[in-house]
Amino acid sequence: MDAEAFTDRAVQALRQARLEVEVLRPLLLRVHASTGRQAMAQLDNLLAEVIRSPGSLEGVLVRCVGSALAALEPPEGRVEDILPLLRHEEQVHRAWAARPGLPRMPAIPLAGPVCVCFGFDGEHSLRLVSREAADQLALDDAGLQRVGLENLRRKLRPELVGDGPVWQVVSGGTYDAAWLLDPQLWDRFSERMPGAPVASVPARDVLLVSSLAIPHGRQALASLTVQVRQEVDHPLWDGLLVRVDGRWEVATS
Repeated sequence: MDAEAFTDRAVQALRQARLEVEVLRPLLLRVHASTGRQAMAQLDNLLAEVIRSPGSLEGVLVRCVGSALAALEPPEGRVEDILPLLRHEEQVHRAWAARPGLPRMPAIPLAGPVCVCFGFDGEHSLRLVSREAADQLALDDAGLQRVGLENLRRKLRPELVGDGPVWQVVSGGTYDAAWLLDPQLWDRFSERMPGAPVASVPARDVLLVSSLAIPHGRQALASLTVQVRQEVDHPLWDGLLVRVDGRWEVATS
């Protein structure tokens, strides 16, 4: 079964449940309830399950309808509380494995093993944004990244701390590494650090940066990254990223 055929079957099942459905593209739907609430339905993982086990189609469609109905309930979080949170792909895979058969938590690859996830930022808590919660808020992955970055800029003020050859981007802790996602920030930093920025995220709350144009900057960054990763509470990755044409890539030797 291909993407178009599975999308058609899902649309039929949802409409039989008295839901209005818009097909945004194959495997991506917008579902509307009679109350006016709407939610996104991403079908990629469900199709993959059917391809692995064709006999599971009817059960998968039942779950698709159930997930859509649950997503149309009042949302469990607020859009204005969503912030981006960097995670290692191994953490993401463990989170997915902990909920077999259920929609996968949103996780957008950034570079290397680093992924962008999202959290509802509370006064004394942090709760990861599940796929169901994102659907309740009618946010696909692009929408999550957009509102997450907007909220990050609105809530926090990053500073570049240090005297070189390595600096730290600081904005209060938990979400510091997420400033990798803000192109405006890196445009401003380029005024202080000529040359291609090279960065590391040894923890979700640590973002270190240098420049390939600074003598021994990359070596100093690599050494400090390994040291920091061994000392933090939420280790992420000890690799280096370089900014090329407005995006981050793994720095190769």
